[in-house]
Amino acid sequence: MIVGLTEVRLGQMAAERGERANVKAFGQMMVKDHSEANAELSRVAAEMKIVPPTEIDKKHGELVDRLSKLNGAEFDRAYVMAMVEGHQAVAAQLREWTTASRPLGPPPAGDPKAADLARGGPNEEKLTEWAMRALPIVEKHLEHARALRKGE
Repeated sequence: MIVGLTEVRLGQMAAERGERANVKAFGQMMVKDHSEANAELSRVAAEMKIVPPTEIDKKHGELVDRLSKLNGAEFDRAYVMAMVEGHQAVAAQLREWTTASRPLGPPPAGDPKAADLARGGPNEEKLTEWAMRALPIVEKHLEHARALRKGE
């Protein structure tokens, strides 16, 4: 969810600060697609009685801060690189969640819901279904970001 919030914020920045029309359009697509994904994940979290984060974390905040200081072609390069790297990482996590024997990221220590997030827990199916719906979209974004990086 933090990644999705970050994608929306960075997408807004790309639409405003980007130089290339295709980078601006990609940013607008990130805002639309990640806003929809965030809403869906919030619904899944509510069903699981989990409160999703509403703010980005320090790591992602630093990325937003760094990119907020750039404009034009310099922004385009840094933004596209961040999109490639970020979507590669998220795609790998989603693939792991949908195929591996452990969940997407460890549950918080001491969380009473931790057992529900473990493989075989009652929420596994909800998370797996969400991950399976999200993975093709993330892979499409990654492919698009890689094309932007090549200058297409």
